Amino acid sequence: MAALWPEALVQSRHKKMKEVSAYMEMARPINLVPSFLLVFLGAWAGTGRTMTALRFGSVWLMSLLSSGVAVASVVVNDYFDFASGVDGVNSPDKPLPSGTIRPDGALLFASVIYIGVLMAACLMEPPLLRLIVAMSAGATLLYTPLLKRLTCVKNATVAAIIAASPIAGALAAGASSLGVRAVIAPCAFVFLAIMYREILMDIQDVEGDRAARVWTLPVMLGRKRALGVAVGLFATASVLGLAVAAFGSGLSWAWTMYSVSETVVRSLSALAVLYVVRPVLANAWAIWRNEFNRDLVRSAIDETLKPIGLGMLLLAAMA
Repeated sequence: MAALWPEALVQSRHKKMKEVSAYMEMARPINLVPSFLLVFLGAWAGTGRTMTALRFGSVWLMSLLSSGVAVASVVVNDYFDFASGVDGVNSPDKPLPSGTIRPDGALLFASVIYIGVLMAACLMEPPLLRLIVAMSAGATLLYTPLLKRLTCVKNATVAAIIAASPIAGALAAGASSLGVRAVIAPCAFVFLAIMYREILMDIQDVEGDRAARVWTLPVMLGRKRALGVAVGLFATASVLGLAVAAFGSGLSWAWTMYSVSETVVRSLSALAVLYVVRPVLANAWAIWRNEFNRDLVRSAIDETLKPIGLGMLLLAAMA
């Protein structure tokens, strides 16, 4: 019996390590990076594009709260997708469908994070900031059981939560009303671009969503029409970027301080916008031409994050 104990202990530790790894996989820690960056970018743009925003503890706290909402939302989304049977079709290797994590453990994990976020939000000022945190947490909690089944509402909810992060960052940094307005254009770009990405994700999951009677845009309209809507949204985001390049005042210091014409600066800015959005539109065309090849759709989804981030940074600098 004594000889068996070390083996049992090793197996127990191996099981616990496997569970911890599964929780980390479910939490998708890679999402913490954009959550932090979105808040900091909003704080930077809202305070006159200076690095002084990094000195505010409220900005760091807001970044943590944004990250907490992101982690809790993906965990609770996985729980409801597992309960509805969607992940059993679309992603059987995830921690819940594979049996690595128990459903009650996932719920407890998400609940602890949500409670922590809402308690910490009580320390934030102004009140609008607390409202943004509370509404974001509530929307992510209701997303899968309620909002996900409403065509386009699910996509708009995700996009709105992400687009609100820079505004929250500006408010956390104490930005004036003028500073908050400077963040609106990049937030609008992010909203439209995330809508595009969300529709692509629905195209990828159309079979499982149809089986679970989740009425996404591709299920309702078909993949081709849904892709057309997605491209239209991203094209609108691109036009917004070009408009900011043509009329924004964020780069006025360049032609004021240096011997370069305003036309040159604005032209280069417009070219930068086109360079950033080109890969996304090219991937959409490739998906259309190749009859919605699943690998191409997955690759296009993965490759949208960099252009979205760069596009938002450009608009934050130019607005």
